[in-house]
Amino acid sequence: LVHSLGAEVFMQGFDLATTPVEGKTPLFRQHRRFPASAVSGTASATGDLGTPTETRPTSYRSSQGILEASGRLTVGNVILANADYGLQDFSEIMAPKLVQYSNHVTCVCDRDDGALFWSETLRRVTTLGRTPEALPPEDCPAMSAKQIEFCRRHIDVIDASSMDQNVHAIRHGYFSLNTQIVTDLAELMTRNHPARQRSHRLVRVPRTTLSRFQAAGVPPLYHNLFSFRGVPGHLAEL
Repeated sequence: LVHSLGAEVFMQGFDLATTPVEGKTPLFRQHRRFPASAVSGTASATGDLGTPTETRPTSYRSSQGILEASGRLTVGNVILANADYGLQDFSEIMAPKLVQYSNHVTCVCDRDDGALFWSETLRRVTTLGRTPEALPPEDCPAMSAKQIEFCRRHIDVIDASSMDQNVHAIRHGYFSLNTQIVTDLAELMTRNHPARQRSHRLVRVPRTTLSRFQAAGVPPLYHNLFSFRGVPGHLAEL
């Protein structure tokens, strides 16, 4: 679990650790396999992920799969809370790599995050933590429709913009204070349930626009945007 600018540090380290080095055993185990072009961010528009393959190696902690007998590490859940990390770099480079080397990815986002607003203003880049949208976006030039679909099925985007309990004015560090978020993340980390299985607390956000792939006759892509059940924070009375 990383927060804010910690996402930048984590992404750089994770990218370095998962880059193949000749003659050395990879540090992390691959959970899924698909063409390298989808990982490098140079996939063609007609690329095909094929059928993903997942294997469960012999490990010292079989319930979590933390360490293989070969010494390689496995990554369970990657949680990015209010991540101060570029949306484009995440979508085109790190998202495909994260779903390849981890079991699941969860992004907790808030469109009203004040700290990330100033970060975007100063750095002139759209941040992941302030973009509660289905990711990777459908206009991602680095991946085909099948590659975006594959990534989305292993990434959950949680929109926390409506939360108002134990939330300060900046709306940047409340993920560890808000009861609903803490409870939800606890279930994710202990039971490994993706957002679609945590329906007692989360609801899928409806699509609002027709996708460019639907317009071309392709079935709609998996929609991985969720929100917490509850009364929106801006409502004072009913």
